[in-house]
Amino acid sequence: MVTGFGLWLASELVGGVHLADGLDPLATVGTLLVVALLLAVVDALAVGLRRAVALACEPLPVAIAAAVALNAALFWVTAALADAAGLGFSVAGFLPALLGSLVVLAVGWLTRPSLSRAG
Repeated sequence: MVTGFGLWLASELVGGVHLADGLDPLATVGTLLVVALLLAVVDALAVGLRRAVALACEPLPVAIAAAVALNAALFWVTAALADAAGLGFSVAGFLPALLGSLVVLAVGWLTRPSLSRAG
């Protein structure tokens, strides 16, 4: 659900990340949950690619930039699959995918329970 909220927020904040207009609220939530599930599947399938990129990039700044670019590419692929499946979610290029993936990442990070509050 957190990823679905991040996807919705990205569609509201980032030009080029589009959620189909005219959907009733239930259909919008359903679309966001299905796209979030699709994103999780694409992300899980890319574990090997993530490890290869991490091993290939030795200096930390290069590894971070590569990880951010890979996240954007996975976000873009997910949106292309969702759009092809007629789910009503699309991304209009790499820059919107980059910004959208950062919004989803930030929402996930902000909603993750803090270790300091766990005790």
